[in-house]
Amino acid sequence: MLKSSFITSFFMLLSQILLAQNPTFTINEAALIAGQLTVDASGYNYTPPTLGLFPSITIAGTGSTLTPGTIPISSFTAATLKGSTVGTPVALSSTATPLQTDLLALLGAGGGLFSMRYSIASLSPIAWTAGSYTNALKFGISGVALGADITPKNATLTVTVPAFISVVTDPGDLEFLINDLKYLRNTDISLTKTTNYRFTVPLKINLKSNTATFTFTNGYTNVPAPTTNFNLVTAKTTTPVNTQINLSTTAQAFLPTLAVPTGNTSNVTAQYTISTANILAGFINKGTYSGTLNMELSDATSAYPAATNNKTVNMRVVVSDLSELSISTSSINMQLSTAANYKNGIFLDVSNHLTVSKTTPYSITVMATDANLKLGTTSTIPVNILSIGPAAGQSNVNTISALTTSPQQLVNGSAPTIDRNIGIRYAINASQTQALLNKPAGIYSTTITYTLTGL
Repeated sequence: MLKSSFITSFFMLLSQILLAQNPTFTINEAALIAGQLTVDASGYNYTPPTLGLFPSITIAGTGSTLTPGTIPISSFTAATLKGSTVGTPVALSSTATPLQTDLLALLGAGGGLFSMRYSIASLSPIAWTAGSYTNALKFGISGVALGADITPKNATLTVTVPAFISVVTDPGDLEFLINDLKYLRNTDISLTKTTNYRFTVPLKINLKSNTATFTFTNGYTNVPAPTTNFNLVTAKTTTPVNTQINLSTTAQAFLPTLAVPTGNTSNVTAQYTISTANILAGFINKGTYSGTLNMELSDATSAYPAATNNKTVNMRVVVSDLSELSISTSSINMQLSTAANYKNGIFLDVSNHLTVSKTTPYSITVMATDANLKLGTTSTIPVNILSIGPAAGQSNVNTISALTTSPQQLVNGSAPTIDRNIGIRYAINASQTQALLNKPAGIYSTTITYTLTGL
């Protein structure tokens, strides 16, 4: 019974020693960030010669690369290790290369156990693709050394690369700032974001919106929230180039398959755009439109589904309170030159006289700066003889029957608009022409002010 237990323990110990002699590198994200990796393997034994000088211990790999793949064994170095003494590293190759002989002197005539230190000085020159790779190492003795030996004579160098995809530099939120009327007229708005990824599998990125429509906040009081679809926003990668997509709740290919690059990091530049037409269609109201996108990073080969990484990206479209009111002409000339003019009154229609842009509901008021039309300083006509209203064919404009020095609403409660043209009629009705009788001939003038105000 005791003998059986001893044998079992012996084989367990032997198994552990054999495993320890096989160096295993794990090239995970931490190793890639560090840029180098060292592995110590123990359990090597040197038997000194019974006759001859101290020989050399040699090491050789099998072929020039690890199997499978193209990882060169010359990327690895090996050095002897005894206590705190480390030999001079030598690059692995298929040719038997002598290791430092100082170790043999250190071991002395009695020989003994020692370790090996294997290193990769720089991970960046290699594209480390998920998988397991091996190379058979062979140890030997060179020189005149009768009876010298080293065990084991064979070891397996293994490289394990876990499958993973990670975001190295976060591009942050996507925020469109519509703070100029040019975006609602003739200029698309775009955001360009560059993200750095680290990955060990061919990279594929699918993109979708998590909801069909944006959430609307910070709008104008008592204005119903608009329903704006995510499909008004387009997205594409420009480096590398891919086809543009309209965002939707269905995942779409955002990035073409990106092979594992040397050094395992790659920049992807993406462009998100809202065209002027789509801004007008869905983002004309002042306020904040917000939502989230899901960016699914996955293995393009589907061999490593566990590598899938989902990232949530916040998107906002912020529309400022923008307004503009312009007048096509600053001079209005009305002539009373015939008896019929005094009898019937006169009017002048000015097409597209006012042009208004506003991202909130608005009103337009009109007023005179003075109570009278003046001819120099000697003669006046009351300004309230003037009537201002819609030109022929113009709708949604009030008629101001008597102009005063107080603001009166010409347009009231209109929805947000861009470059709405309004035709205006200036009139002196027949009932008001009596105020012109017995007045000196000449040009009577005043200043009329139009004011655009948000409701």
